[in-house]
Amino acid sequence: MEKQFIEEKLESLLSGKEVQFGLSSVNLTGTTRLVTDGDINTGMVMKPASHSTDPSAIDTLLYEFSSPQNIDAIKVHIENNNNATYDYFCKDSNNRDCGSGRIELIDNVTNIYFLPNRIADVKKIFIQHSNKESVKVLEWDVYTDRSLDPKPTANRAILTITLLNEVQKEYDLSTEEVQTFLTWFDERTKGNGLEEYAFEKTWNKGPFSNRTEYIIYSKILMFEVDEYVIEM
Repeated sequence: MEKQFIEEKLESLLSGKEVQFGLSSVNLTGTTRLVTDGDINTGMVMKPASHSTDPSAIDTLLYEFSSPQNIDAIKVHIENNNNATYDYFCKDSNNRDCGSGRIELIDNVTNIYFLPNRIADVKKIFIQHSNKESVKVLEWDVYTDRSLDPKPTANRAILTITLLNEVQKEYDLSTEEVQTFLTWFDERTKGNGLEEYAFEKTWNKGPFSNRTEYIIYSKILMFEVDEYVIEM
């Protein structure tokens, strides 16, 4: 059940995409969607190294992302499993090796194989034939688990202004809005700018389209800023 829950969180990165194939990662001869079309009735035959006169030739499927991705799982579905193996290799945005390994294709329902550790900043990924006999790859895909990505955050602050009559005013602001207030206060201290500062009230607006509260510089006794971070 836990495994199934994890698989539901995976996001396909190759579904329907056009991938390259060839005799190596640098000797690519064509493109295909037969292994990414979601149809197990289509596929591509990959031959062992012995089919070529070049001893370094290894049938390869490769995809290059438009922007770097994090890889958490790989799917390789072949016809007539027969305990085949596939090697995978990853290159980062600087074309440096950033991860590799070997997948043993044992029978499972999804044909998805979870990597021991996430491979980050993957710009290019390819798999290579590592068997003695030809095999037909029906589907190839790679996945990222978005739940593992860092959550976007926003910096905010509570600005508390104490007036001369000891009345306190609190405003929940973004750090940019706080900086705007501080700039106004500093300039007003030098005798520049308006005497009042306007805060737009986004809470308890009721029937009003807009509510604005004005603070008078000469009425401010003190203020404090308490910063915090929220997840988006």
